[in-house]
Amino acid sequence: MILFLHPQNSFAEDKVINEKVLLWGDLHVHSNFSFDAYSFGNTSLGPDKAYEFAKGLPVKAPNGELAQLTTPLDFLLVSDHAEYLGLFLGLEDDDPKLSSSSLGQRWLDYFQSGNQAPISREYVQMIERQKDIELLPEKFNRSAWSKLLGFAERYNEPGVFSALIGFEWTSMIDGDNLHRVVVYRDGMTKAQNMLPFSALDSPDPEDLWKFMGKYEKSTGGQVIAIPHNGNVSNGVMFSDKRVDGSDFNKTYTELRQRWEPLYEVTQVKGDAEAHPYLSPADEYADFETWDQGNLRMEPKDKKMLQGEYARAALKNGLVLSNKYGANPFKFGLVGGTDTHNALSTSDDENFYGKFVDSLPGEERTSSSMGDRLWDNWRLSASGYTAVWAERNTRDSIFDALKRKEVYATSGPRIFLKFFGGWDYVKEDLDKTELFSRTAYENGVPMGGSLANNNDKSKPKFIFKASKDPRGNKIEKFQIVKGWLDENGQPKEKVFTVMKTNDGKGQDNFVGIWDDPDFSINQKAFYYARVLEVPSKRWSTYDKERFGVSLDPEIPTLIRERAYSSPIWFEPSGK
Repeated sequence: MILFLHPQNSFAEDKVINEKVLLWGDLHVHSNFSFDAYSFGNTSLGPDKAYEFAKGLPVKAPNGELAQLTTPLDFLLVSDHAEYLGLFLGLEDDDPKLSSSSLGQRWLDYFQSGNQAPISREYVQMIERQKDIELLPEKFNRSAWSKLLGFAERYNEPGVFSALIGFEWTSMIDGDNLHRVVVYRDGMTKAQNMLPFSALDSPDPEDLWKFMGKYEKSTGGQVIAIPHNGNVSNGVMFSDKRVDGSDFNKTYTELRQRWEPLYEVTQVKGDAEAHPYLSPADEYADFETWDQGNLRMEPKDKKMLQGEYARAALKNGLVLSNKYGANPFKFGLVGGTDTHNALSTSDDENFYGKFVDSLPGEERTSSSMGDRLWDNWRLSASGYTAVWAERNTRDSIFDALKRKEVYATSGPRIFLKFFGGWDYVKEDLDKTELFSRTAYENGVPMGGSLANNNDKSKPKFIFKASKDPRGNKIEKFQIVKGWLDENGQPKEKVFTVMKTNDGKGQDNFVGIWDDPDFSINQKAFYYARVLEVPSKRWSTYDKERFGVSLDPEIPTLIRERAYSSPIWFEPSGK
């Protein structure tokens, strides 16, 4: 193993000559346009407030308090659910476009009588069971979509702040989570040509991909889909079977790789990078783990975990690529909040919750919250997406997402660069243009694939990680490897490439590393994991702020982290 380090080199000049800028944002935010957000109590915060909050402006939260980000974001996607988009706002306004259908009139009657329970009951029955599906009038759906797009256009400021366009497709067959956020490269002019595709149209992701293909062909635009919360799918998200129970084939694996280049690995309903049951040798695999079954809280069998976590899926993708000729799980890693308060907040010391009943208050850390879908203390303050883009515009951000030059964090703005190549040398660490020119010329950034060089070479990985200016120091820089052994079986190993021995951490880790176990004949992937020194979890801040006691099972500390998108190696002819 070769390891060249520059432990304290800050590379401040990167900001001057780097041709790409680091942008921070959230691709997964719900406003009161979403059925569940409104029914959970967010009746007041719409897309406008989501964008204002992301830009750093103070916003009055549903509990009456003023909420404000300590550090504004660079981009935001208000990804409201396509299913009955804007319904409750239409009910509030007694929209005549609703009453032109039997479903709209029935739900108007319920709403106006002050009884919303039947609306939610019918909604869940249709979404989960796909039975007796009724649709709202197309005129209403077009109006709601147009309004949502209008907010994005109003708040989009190219070069300053990007208001991305998209929606969430919310398939949950029998409660098994198959949700995807659909992200557009385009503005309102193209996006308004087709209504969002919802789980009411079909709960099968293959039908979602057909919609996406039709959109691109008819408009000349571009879209991608980002799955999330495989950890509440009861093993379905990364199963090796299609929704209809049939086996994958080459067409399926190619389409999934084409349409789903990313995975949201960390968010409010837990972290889904790894699981201690699947990775018992990884001491940091048990992080904000959400083992609550599926969205109906049905019991989880440990056998399901293999189809739920990113690292397991990345390994299985290598197996499936051998079998079908394409890797269906060749995805980069991003983070999101999945907030339903319209407030994109991932800072533990400044956490405004993700639902109305998880807004700051004495009761939100209680472990006995009554009849709720989950206990508030289990919610994670995660997460954000970091993007290396040429500029702060929709198209540039989308292009970075599509090529996977992105990474996820559990909240902190950790700076991370990670490249793989064949010709990096120690002297590269002294070059001022290292991460703006040399690293690109001699290799590929995170999200890329390395071609076979020759039988005597080993790929080298050059990296830099710097602490969040407002956060804790970094304690460890690790590289996670997954590969297929000589028998085609998936394996994994976590390499601690750099660390501090005093537990205090440091500001920067910079170096070059190569894999001591590398084999030119083995398929593999590598991604970086950056671990901060432990800090207070949001629940501990609440304990101190509100003078409450915490149940012993509630964690007091959190080891914040960042995950790069992987770099893949594939041997020649395989």
